[in-house]
Amino acid sequence: MNNVLLKKIFHQFEVKDSCKEILPYGSGNIHDTYVCKLRDSSLRYLLQKINLHVFPAPDKVMENISLVTSFLQKKWQKISPQNVDRRVLKIIPTITGKNFYQDTSGNSWRMYHFICRSVCYENITKSLQGKKIAGAFALFQKLLLDFPVEKLYPVIPQFHNICKRFSDLENAIEKDSYGRYSDIKELAKQLVQHEDFCKEVANFETYLPLKVVHNDTKVNNILFDVKSKEAICVVDLDLVMPGFSIYDFGDLARSATCHKERGKFIFRSDYFEALLNGYMEEAQHFLNNAEKKYLIDSCKVIACELAFRFLTDYLEGDKYFKISHPFHNLDRVKRQIQFINSLDSQRQLVEAMFRKYK
Repeated sequence: MNNVLLKKIFHQFEVKDSCKEILPYGSGNIHDTYVCKLRDSSLRYLLQKINLHVFPAPDKVMENISLVTSFLQKKWQKISPQNVDRRVLKIIPTITGKNFYQDTSGNSWRMYHFICRSVCYENITKSLQGKKIAGAFALFQKLLLDFPVEKLYPVIPQFHNICKRFSDLENAIEKDSYGRYSDIKELAKQLVQHEDFCKEVANFETYLPLKVVHNDTKVNNILFDVKSKEAICVVDLDLVMPGFSIYDFGDLARSATCHKERGKFIFRSDYFEALLNGYMEEAQHFLNNAEKKYLIDSCKVIACELAFRFLTDYLEGDKYFKISHPFHNLDRVKRQIQFINSLDSQRQLVEAMFRKYK
């Protein structure tokens, strides 16, 4: 999108200074993101075009984010009033007072304050870093324990319903709308064999309480202060909604412990232990017995779920996830399969890590 149009959109938001330049920012898979630099100020803003295919109800998404960030701002005002603007995302309203802007083409846009002197990491490179990231997500959950979860809209219903994801894959295979199944039969078979595990998950989920959860706990969704090297802010709140807290840990563990070695993706147990320790330092005080019991399976749940989703998206024409080449989603599927196999092979080691938290 050209800079002239982007600047017109920028000025639909409540910002006093004029915009100097707008540049693409980040490497997200869903939205188009830009950083906006001002002419007469060092302040910056983050402008995002919301992906309406993924989030067809942007008003609900933004209402959830508005409720949660307002709640967290009050919490941080008591904990560390001088650092509130660095601890919580701040929505910039439009000139008409709304929390997002819809342009004449029907596109939806939002703007946040840009948290300067911060950095995020695509992958963890040392255990201490992983421990801090996991602790930040656990603190996020902790601060929202008394938030009225019923106020949040399920922007993607049954988001972590692994049985639904499995069923979606089966339906995509049956329809084969793009004639792609014949080339990926063997890959599909490797996923279908996890059907019994999906049923086990559906059973233990009946014992888990519904809470406010992030639902996208990737490593790069934590901002670190450049100077102190401390984790300061949880970002990317599109999927904040009612859910099960253990999957926030599982999603983080899945993304942070998946590493490529000798051409294959493996499970890094040393990183997993650091994440577990960082998470449980905060979370062991608010997780109930069922959550502690089934936390051990959360990483595999997310890996299986993602593999189902990537292959479903491939069979349905690559409409959900951004791709950089025609077989990008298939590469993602293969990565998850390799990771799951590596994780299963180290099950006893992982069980030993959990014993001290029982």
